[in-house]
Amino acid sequence: MRVGVETAEIEVFTPNANANAFALKAERGHNRPPMERMTRQKQAVLHAIEHSGRSLHPGEIQALARRDVPRLNLSTVYRQLKALVDEQRVNKVAIPGQPARFEAMPPSAAQQAQGEGHSHSHHHHFHCLNCEQVFPIQGCPGHIESLAPDGFHVASHDLTLHGHCADCSQSRGASSENH
Repeated sequence: MRVGVETAEIEVFTPNANANAFALKAERGHNRPPMERMTRQKQAVLHAIEHSGRSLHPGEIQALARRDVPRLNLSTVYRQLKALVDEQRVNKVAIPGQPARFEAMPPSAAQQAQGEGHSHSHHHHFHCLNCEQVFPIQGCPGHIESLAPDGFHVASHDLTLHGHCADCSQSRGASSENH
């Protein structure tokens, strides 16, 4: 018995051709930047971030993602975070003096309706000094540009409030009442 083999068109990209890979895909009707495939590990990392409701450091992400992929190691979490940041599905949150944290980037209304990529929604953060967790703060006080010295141009801004989250404030209040 003879088995037939179908031939397929194979594209080979060399370093010079890779520069034109996006343009080639655009000609064929693919307008989005190329994304890596969604592995179980990447899906577990993304799921952990999307369902946390706050910014997480890699160790927290690993602990949550291990519910789906029990043998997930920290180096794999870092690799997946880099890929998700590159794909603009996750945002890196930098708080001075703290390890980097990561949060999901919510889809904009237009992109969500069209089933397209993600867009970062402007917001700020609250850093708890007790438990070290970082929470999103929706909204912006606005007019921060007016704080810049005359002649300066503000390109962007980040605002982080530091204090005690609701859980830690409640715990601190309960412990001070017992003394």
